[in-house]
Amino acid sequence: MDLLRAKNPEEFEKAVKGVGPSPLLFTWASADGQIGSIAAGRVPERPDPLAALLIMDGSTSKTNWFGVKVAGEAFQTRNPAAGFLVTANNGLAPDHPLGATGFPTPRAHRITKLLSEATKKRTKLTTADMMSIQLDSVDEYVRETLQDFVLIMSTAIKRHANATEVERLNSLLDVVAKWDADYRVDSVAASIYSAWEFEFRSVAADADPKVNLLILGSPVATTFFFTNIVRWGAKLKEDPNAKLDDYWCAADVEDDACARVLVDTWRRGDRLLKKSFKTDDVSSYYWGTLHPYVLPHQPFSQTPLRPFFELRFPTAGNARTPLATVYYHRLHSFDCVHGPTLRMVVDMDYSKPSYFVLDSGNSDNLASSYYRAMHDLFREGKYVKMRFEDPSNSKAFGPVSAKLKINFKKPSERTEL
Repeated sequence: MDLLRAKNPEEFEKAVKGVGPSPLLFTWASADGQIGSIAAGRVPERPDPLAALLIMDGSTSKTNWFGVKVAGEAFQTRNPAAGFLVTANNGLAPDHPLGATGFPTPRAHRITKLLSEATKKRTKLTTADMMSIQLDSVDEYVRETLQDFVLIMSTAIKRHANATEVERLNSLLDVVAKWDADYRVDSVAASIYSAWEFEFRSVAADADPKVNLLILGSPVATTFFFTNIVRWGAKLKEDPNAKLDDYWCAADVEDDACARVLVDTWRRGDRLLKKSFKTDDVSSYYWGTLHPYVLPHQPFSQTPLRPFFELRFPTAGNARTPLATVYYHRLHSFDCVHGPTLRMVVDMDYSKPSYFVLDSGNSDNLASSYYRAMHDLFREGKYVKMRFEDPSNSKAFGPVSAKLKINFKKPSERTEL
């Protein structure tokens, strides 16, 4: 209740510090234009913060906690110089000992770039701007490292591909080289790159059990993966004849072992796509077809009635794009099994509308007209309009909260953007 009664940032931050023990992040904005974020809960202090990524040895006291710290004392921001805050499962304070496992995410990196570019052009972002960011499907990490990737892969193909396959492998690389790193539904390059990445990460994980978690499961995996692409690229730029050898990408480090693995996984990625699409026609390798958004219904998705209850449709994005559509390497599938079930953009000006949309509808009853009421809107990147009532005019809830009014109408009568 102290959070609801807070009248200024100081009172709000004080109230957050009383929330616990599970870590949570609160972001806030005040009527006088201030913004901030603060973490709640308790964070264990460990001898090695990175050890939290691994299963620890319980037979020794070396891995014991030596204290517990209030999260808000370490993770607190008010009125950042950028003029905005970004939270997208990214690290709160990666430079702080307690935040060592909170590495920045590609989604936060991309969103920060979009907001920085937008704030240079106008004084205030609109709800339409925020919708555009929510639906953005550019992988910024891929975009920033693409030239290095093309260099190392073309070098590896030249060195180690068989004469009979060079033309095919280079044709795939040509498609990727012209790509803008946008994982659109109709992107062919997104499918080619993702198939290679899937195979390469799998090989790297199998090469050394110690890095299996790092390659496939850890929050540092993505940063580690792309950092090495850049490192290899820099190495070849300095010396075109440099060998690519690292223990983590090949079980047996031999002459140019990683370059050989690059070619082999590029080849295997091609085979994966041929099998998935049942054709060798590269032009048909659409990312949305390979990467469907899956909305299972429990328990009927496990029965013969699955086609009636489960929803599937082509989707853009991946785990690294603002439009987060996650697939898991360990499931050996590109199906999106984790994504935004709700999208919402709220305008803090009560005189203006806000917007939201659900991935399916607001009923679990298959016979209801609301079972899939918003599904088409969600697929098309559209939203339903809603409006908040000014809290100063709310007699029911008083001055501390706003009353939300949403009138659900039949699909033919709804208001959409």
